Amino acid sequence: MSESTVVMPSSPAWSTYRATIEGLKAGRSHALKGIEILREISDATDTLIHSWFRESCRDQNIDPDNASDFALLALGGYGRREMAPSSDVDLMLLHEGELKEPLAQAFTKFTHRFYDARLHLGASVRSIQGALEFSDEDIEALTAMLESRRLLGSLPLVEDFIDKLGRKVRKRSRRYLEHKIVERDERLASYGNSINIQEPNLKESPGGLRDYHQGLWLTSIKEGRKMTVAYLVRMGYITQRDERRLRHALDFIFRMRCQLHWLGKGKGDLIRMDIQQALAEALGYKDNEDRLAEERMMHEYYAAASVIRQFADDVTERCRVRPRWHRWLRRARIKRLDDGLIIRDDELDLPDDLHYFENEPSRFLKVFAHLAATGARLSNHAEAALSDNRGLVDAHYMTQSEPKRIFRDLLAFRGCVAPSLRVMDKLDVLSRVLPEWKHIKSLVRHDLLHRYTVDEHTLLALELLESFAEEDLEYSGQRQKIFENMKKPDVMRLLVLSHDIGKGYKRDHSVVGAELVAKIASRLDYPKDDIDTLSFLVRNHLDLSHISQRRDVSDPRVLAEFADFIGTVERLEMLYLLTHVDIAAVRPDMMTSWKNHLLWQLYSGVRRVLEDASGESRRPELVMARHIEKTEKSLSDRFGAAAVKEHLSLLPRDYLFRHSAEAISDHLALIRELNGNHSAIRFRDRDDPRFQEVVVATHDRVGLFRRLCLAFLLENYGIVNAQLNTRSDGLVCNELVISDQVESVRDKEGGRMVLRERLENLLAAEGDLPRLPMPIDRRRPKRTRYSSQVTIYNELSEDYTVVDVRSVDRTGILLTITEVFLELELSIQYANLITEGNRVVDVFYLMHRQGGKIIEPENLERLKSRLLESLEDTGNE
Repeated sequence: MSESTVVMPSSPAWSTYRATIEGLKAGRSHALKGIEILREISDATDTLIHSWFRESCRDQNIDPDNASDFALLALGGYGRREMAPSSDVDLMLLHEGELKEPLAQAFTKFTHRFYDARLHLGASVRSIQGALEFSDEDIEALTAMLESRRLLGSLPLVEDFIDKLGRKVRKRSRRYLEHKIVERDERLASYGNSINIQEPNLKESPGGLRDYHQGLWLTSIKEGRKMTVAYLVRMGYITQRDERRLRHALDFIFRMRCQLHWLGKGKGDLIRMDIQQALAEALGYKDNEDRLAEERMMHEYYAAASVIRQFADDVTERCRVRPRWHRWLRRARIKRLDDGLIIRDDELDLPDDLHYFENEPSRFLKVFAHLAATGARLSNHAEAALSDNRGLVDAHYMTQSEPKRIFRDLLAFRGCVAPSLRVMDKLDVLSRVLPEWKHIKSLVRHDLLHRYTVDEHTLLALELLESFAEEDLEYSGQRQKIFENMKKPDVMRLLVLSHDIGKGYKRDHSVVGAELVAKIASRLDYPKDDIDTLSFLVRNHLDLSHISQRRDVSDPRVLAEFADFIGTVERLEMLYLLTHVDIAAVRPDMMTSWKNHLLWQLYSGVRRVLEDASGESRRPELVMARHIEKTEKSLSDRFGAAAVKEHLSLLPRDYLFRHSAEAISDHLALIRELNGNHSAIRFRDRDDPRFQEVVVATHDRVGLFRRLCLAFLLENYGIVNAQLNTRSDGLVCNELVISDQVESVRDKEGGRMVLRERLENLLAAEGDLPRLPMPIDRRRPKRTRYSSQVTIYNELSEDYTVVDVRSVDRTGILLTITEVFLELELSIQYANLITEGNRVVDVFYLMHRQGGKIIEPENLERLKSRLLESLEDTGNE
C-alpha cells in the first residue's frame, strides 16, 4: 500500500494507545522511573494487540480466548515488557499441527493493522517443531523465544513449548554460550571497547542495553529458562548491592532511550552530539557553573554504562565455557605471591581473610603492583574485596610513606602499568590516590575534537605510551627505545596521567594542570627537580604539537628557539612522547603519517641543536650555506648548475628547508614541462594510503590558490597540507597533500585522471569561478566550547605575516578564508592545513601582493576582523 493511500486505524483501542504514548511524551514520563515508562508502553501495546487480534479472529469465527491449538507470544524486549517508544513489536503466532486457513487469514489481517498504523512489527508464524528447529539455526531467535510472554491463546500450548525449548537449550548450552560470548566480544571490539566516547550507541556500545541483555541471555541459556534481574539475585549470579546499582543504571538508560526516540522521531540509538543538548533538557538537566547540561547528562550516562558493562562482564565470566579438566588444572596451577596473594588460572586472588586489608592497609595498593608485575586479572572475589575496602584509601592513607612508595614504584615498573591503573579507575581507587582525577572522571568537553572523555583519553594515552612497538607508524621503534631508556619512567607516566588534569576549570587547562601536577608530585614526595619538570611540561604540553603543525619545522631559527626554551634532551624526550600519545589518543585517525612526520622532524631537529656542543647548529647562516651547497650538487647533474642556482635564487630562503632534494627535482622537472602550457601536474603516493601528493606548476595569477581549492572541493578531495612556492618571475610550484573523501567508490587512477582535467580547466579558465555546490550537511552540536579564533604573528618569520585560523569545519571553509585574502590583496606563500575531528587548524604565511609583510596596525586589525566575520557568516548559513 502506497503512503498516499494509507488508511490510519480508527478504533477506541487505537485512540487509547495513542493517548497513552502521547501523554508519556508530553511530560507524564518525568514522574515515572525508566522501567515504569517501558511497562506502560508495553501494557498499552498489549491492550491494542488484544483488541485488534480479537477483532481479526472474530471475523473468521475464531475465539482466541478459548483456543487450544494456537497462542500469540510477545518476544524479545516486548516479551520482557521493556518497550521503548519506537521499539519493534516482535510477535510469534505459535500453533500446533498444520496452520488452519482461517487462522492464517486472521493473522494476516491483524498484521496489516500494524502496517497501516506505521508501527514497527516483527511477526512470524511457527509450529512448535518449526520454532524449535529455527531456534537452532538462529541464536537471536532462540534468545527472543526464551524471553517470550503469552498474550492470547492456549496456555498449555505455550507451557509445552517453553518446556521443550528449555530442555533443548540445557542440552546444547555449551555451544550457545560460546556463540553469545564470541558475539559480544566482536560487538565490543567493533565499538572500540570503550564506554567513554562522545557519541555512544545507547544499545550497542560497551555498557549499552545490549550488555544488559547479554547478562539475561547467558543466564537464560545456562538455566534453560527465562531469567530476570530478580532471579539473578535469587540464584546467586549477582548480589543485592549489584542489583540496586544495576536497576539505578537501567532506570537512567531507559529514560534516556525513551527521550532519544521521541526527539529523533524514530528508533535510532546513537547519542549524537547535535542532539545531546535537547536530550539533556528533555531529561531535566541544566547548565551549572562548570559544565553544560549535556556534559552533566553524559557524565551520568558513563557512570550508568560502567555499571551495566561490569554486570555483563561478571555474568559473562561466570557463564564462560571451560574445558572439563579446567577445575583440576585450576587447582594445579597455583602460584603463591607475597602477602598471601595467589595466582590461580591467571587470576589474582586474596586469602580467605575478612580483615586482610584492615590488618595491613598497605596491602591494598600492593595488589595493583602485583597485577602489573604478573599480568594477571583480578578474580571476582578479589575485586569485590577491593571495592568493599576502598574506603581505607583516604586522605590520611595517602600521607603515609609506604602507600606513596608503592604507587611511585608502580609508575616506575619496567612493563605495562596501564591495565592496573584501569582497574584502579574502575574500582574508584585512582581518584582516591589522586583526588584531582575525580574532576576529570567521565568529563566530556564539547570541543569538536576529542572522541573520548578526558579520563578515557588520558588512560588511552598511557596505553599508547606502553605499546609503541605495536604501532604501524614510522619511527615507532625510535619512540619505543626512547621510553625504554628513560631513567625515570614513573615521572613520564605521571606526566601522561596529569597532562589534562586541569580540564573542566574556568582557566586555561595547561596553567591549571601545571599547578595541580606540582601538588600531586609534592604529595607523592618527588624531588624538586622532577616537580619543576612536570609542572613545566604540563604547562607547555601543547607547544610541540602547535609548532610542528603551525611553524616551518625546517627553519633553523625555529629549532634554535625551541631548543633554548626546552633546555634539556630529557625534557625534549618526555615532551615528544607525551605529544605523540596525546594526539593519537584523541581519536583513532588523529595521528596521521603527515603529523607523525612533522612531529619527528621537529623533535629530531631540536635534539640535534641540543646535542651540538659546538653550537654551529644554532647559527642559521652556516646551516643554510651547507644545505644550499649540498642541494645544488645533488641537482646539477640532471638540470645543470645554472638552472638550479637560478631556481633557488628566485624563491624565499626557507624554500630549501621546506622541501627535499627529490621534491625540488620534481619542481624543476614540472617547470621544464610547462613550456607555454597553463599547468603541469604530477601525483605522488604517500606511505599512508589515505593521502596522496599533488604537485602543480603553473603561472601565478590573482586567486590562484582559490582555484586550486575549488578544483579539489568539486571533485571531493580534502586538502590536508599545502606548500605554496611562488618564484619572483611569476612561476609557481605548489605542493599539496590531499585525501579522497569518496575513496570507497572510485579507484585512485580514475580519480586522478578526473582531478587532473578539473585542475587544468580551472587553471586555464578566465572569468568567474564555477558556483560552489550546496554544502554537505554535517551533524554538529548546537553549541560547543570551541569558537572560531584568528591569531596573527609578525615575529615568527622575517619575510611573512603568519595567520593562524581555527574554526569549526564546514564544506568550502577554505574558499571562505581565501576569499578574504583575495579581497585584501594578500598573497599566500605557504599554508599548513589540518583537519582535526570536526574542526580545522589552518596556518597561512602571507605577504602583500606587491611584496613585504603586513605591518600596518589598521591592516592587521582589518584582516583579523574580516576573517572572523566570514567564518561567523559561514557558520550561520
